[in-house]
Amino acid sequence: GVQERSRVGISRINSHEANMACALASYLVECGVPRPSIVCLTPYKGQLMLLRNTMLKDPRSLSLRLLSRNPNEQDVVRLSTIDRFQGDEEDIVICSLVVDENSKTGFGKPRTILADHL
Repeated sequence: GVQERSRVGISRINSHEANMACALASYLVECGVPRPSIVCLTPYKGQLMLLRNTMLKDPRSLSLRLLSRNPNEQDVVRLSTIDRFQGDEEDIVICSLVVDENSKTGFGKPRTILADHL
């Protein structure tokens, strides 16, 4: 995917990553993982909003009820920025770091992500 600027301030988004995170969360729920055991984390508010919109519009995610428009619903996948999540824990953490080949952030370079080497 390609990193882009979000419509929110100077935040960043990556649509490909949002789609992959949504697909992975859907797959895990289909395999029997309880929705509240999954969290999708991102450093950017723009990506957080994109993840939410993607899960609320994707037919597979909708059929699995990954998210709800009701803010009081507890039986859903949790979405959060990394900063807000500090001190919390979940069984499964999906990270959307919003990186591409041109990213200047060292921690998120695709070649340094462990999952790329598995």
